Amino acid sequence: MKCPNCGKTIPEISAVCPYCQSDIRLGEAKPMTDFGDISATDYDERANLITYMREPKNKKVIFFGIAVIVLVIVIFGILIASMFMTKKEKEYEKFTDVITTLSTYLIDNYTGNNAIKQGDYTLSLGINDFKTEFKGEYGLDLKGKVLSLTGSMRDPQENSGGLILDRKPFNFSMYGTLNHVYFKSLELYGDDYILFDIPEKYPFLGTLNYDMRTIIEGISDALITSLKAMPYTTESAKINHQGSDMTVLKRSLNLDNAGKKQLYIDFYRNLADDSNFINEISRIVGKNPEEIKKILANYQTTFEYAYSGNSSHSTKVSIYYKKDNIYQIELLVNEENHDDEIYTLEIGDNKYTFSYQKDNNLIANGTLSVTSSTIGGITAKTYSGTFDTEKALIDYTLELEFGDTAQVKRQDIPAYKNIKDFTEEDKNRVKSFLKEYNLDVNLIDKVIDIFTLKCDKATNCLCNDESDTCRCLYDNNGVTENISCPKSS
Repeated sequence: MKCPNCGKTIPEISAVCPYCQSDIRLGEAKPMTDFGDISATDYDERANLITYMREPKNKKVIFFGIAVIVLVIVIFGILIASMFMTKKEKEYEKFTDVITTLSTYLIDNYTGNNAIKQGDYTLSLGINDFKTEFKGEYGLDLKGKVLSLTGSMRDPQENSGGLILDRKPFNFSMYGTLNHVYFKSLELYGDDYILFDIPEKYPFLGTLNYDMRTIIEGISDALITSLKAMPYTTESAKINHQGSDMTVLKRSLNLDNAGKKQLYIDFYRNLADDSNFINEISRIVGKNPEEIKKILANYQTTFEYAYSGNSSHSTKVSIYYKKDNIYQIELLVNEENHDDEIYTLEIGDNKYTFSYQKDNNLIANGTLSVTSSTIGGITAKTYSGTFDTEKALIDYTLELEFGDTAQVKRQDIPAYKNIKDFTEEDKNRVKSFLKEYNLDVNLIDKVIDIFTLKCDKATNCLCNDESDTCRCLYDNNGVTENISCPKSS
């Protein structure tokens, strides 16, 4: 039909003229906007999609829309595919995973609030046919460098109503602060404490104000970065894991002279680049950061010189694994004075087995099982296992209980005698106790030698009027150590 207002041909069902906008049903004319001359067929062509797509100015819009749709499809396709694709493992990852796991365990359990633990303990100990048990309380503050331990020795058969050994009782208390350890037993030496000063090259025990977490992270990060640059080999291998034969992958790092040189130099260089680590070490040893960097640079020079030549000596570290599970770590040592030695650590869910072989002979082996449970804020951990050598078979079980909060208080030790000042009379008192338990009476002489020999040869001692000990320098085969010695020596 035709529009009664403009006369243009329009569809029969039209209620409004598409050209002049007049209401066809009312038959009334309305003002119309002049769009110029439009033929009768123009309206149909503009409504046609194919015609619209053929116009050059519209092609860009259409192509842009198609491109956006394709891009969205590709992105979603990549995301979906990545969910099912296996990430290619880097060669160094198994080695760096071990370092990360170890450092994380140390940080989570022995730094910050977890550096303080306090509770009860029970140690059951068997050495060949000798069986005994210790029960008491313990407190450990790694942050404040404080250790407290009390206990008594008892016959384990008391638990089952068995025969109690006719043995002299043994009760003791031990207190440690910084690098001083005080030990007291009425049966061993009477009411006085015995002082053991722990010699240390670097005063980690003798210094309070440093952050152990920064030290652990610094060493871990430096070692991980160094391991990433090392070459590795991978091969298939068969092992027996906890009684079951299995085929796994074996990834190895061979440390010949070139490998040791690269690893050591990179490690000390990475430590020197860690400003947080350098600052903490400077607090411990009492030197400024630049001096610490020079020491690390000297270590680099030393190892570069030591491993520059050719040598048949080497150490090979191997990790046996399947996917994300590590089953065994093996260390093959062929170094000077350590020829043909094999150290093996087998890793289970809660059980570890280790062995040491030399010249294809088993020298020592042992096991360690760990269980843990927490009820009502009280955590109970049990460490049990064996250690077997040619001379002794040792079995042990250590049970620890501790709560969420702990506080280990410092103590004032009123009276003590330094082990380095022991007289013949003092030695005889201890020897009589050792004889009661059928122990080596010469043990006290060996202990005294450990703590006095260095002081006899120490030089450049710095003493304080308020202390009974002095800080001295001791030359240990060319390496200078800071040790604590009594003024009397």
